[in-house]
Amino acid sequence: MKKNLSLAAFLIFALVVATKVSYAEDVEKTFKVNKNSNLSTDLRHGNLIINTWDKDEAKILAQNVDSDELDKLTIEQKGSDVSVSFLGEDSEKFSVEVWVPVQFNINSSTGGGNVKLNNLLSGNFSISSGGGNIKTAKVKGKVDISSGGGNIKCDEIEGDISISTGGGEVRVSGITGKAEVSTGGGNIDIGNINKSTKISSAGGNIKIGNVDGNAEISTAGGNIKVGSVSGTAEISSGGGSISLSSSKGKVEVSTGGGNINLKNIGGGIEALTGAGEINVELSADLKSNSSLSTGAGNITLTVPEKIKATIIATVKANYIDKNDEAYIHIKSDFEGLKYDVNESKREVVAKLELNGGGPKIELTTAMGKIEIKKK
Repeated sequence: MKKNLSLAAFLIFALVVATKVSYAEDVEKTFKVNKNSNLSTDLRHGNLIINTWDKDEAKILAQNVDSDELDKLTIEQKGSDVSVSFLGEDSEKFSVEVWVPVQFNINSSTGGGNVKLNNLLSGNFSISSGGGNIKTAKVKGKVDISSGGGNIKCDEIEGDISISTGGGEVRVSGITGKAEVSTGGGNIDIGNINKSTKISSAGGNIKIGNVDGNAEISTAGGNIKVGSVSGTAEISSGGGSISLSSSKGKVEVSTGGGNINLKNIGGGIEALTGAGEINVELSADLKSNSSLSTGAGNITLTVPEKIKATIIATVKANYIDKNDEAYIHIKSDFEGLKYDVNESKREVVAKLELNGGGPKIELTTAMGKIEIKKK
């Protein structure tokens, strides 16, 4: 009996000795740095939190590192630049928090964790995550952010910005610089943009404030709402509605099936929808010919009383016959509208020359009515 107990005790002891005990540790390092230096991080996984302060120091705190993966953590300084690398895979609760001067450049990546910038950063900011969410405070500098599928939320950005996510939402308070933003399927909501912009979503809604420059905006299926655009505007949706508050340049708008609402337009217009209504309000004489067309919907064009333009309105529909009164299909607040009912083509065509005529405005609907209003 004693012999059996001794053997059992020996086996337990041998098992304990053979088993490598792992526990979590925190690693902290602080370096003296110069302003406008660089911090780079390369994390296989784990969240990253970035803070700024008024010290000429960079503090790095790596938390919950499994003891058997300490050799996979590197925190070092070369010159005034600081780098953090972690190639571990088993430290489940691993994270990194850093403190750097306000005037600093950040270049960081994580395999799948979240990234958060808590305070104002004056410097370039480049962040990538394999799938986590990214959130930033105000940044004064160039910003480059990408995520494999997480949401991205930024405070005001004073500089050019490039944002991409595989499927999350994007929200930015405002941008003082050029903007390129894309998402694989989420919504996009951005305040004012002070330079030209290119925005796209594979299927979400898009809402943009004022753009001081050219705007190229598209979504595969959501609605689009834009404030004023000082330059040209190219806006398209696979099937949602589109609205634009004002534009001084040429406007090209298309949607597979939504309504189009354009106000205070001063340049030429090309508007096309497969099956929605079109409402356009002009603010001044157009600089080039324009075209508004819908496959199945009404068209309303509102123009200033003194505008110089030649308007040609066409309604095509199977229900038109010679007994129809043309004004049933095409109406105008202006005098001088000349009608032509073509029964064989099943269409009504009306022509109106305002103030001696000018750039041509063509209005066409396959199944709907057209109305020309005086502003």
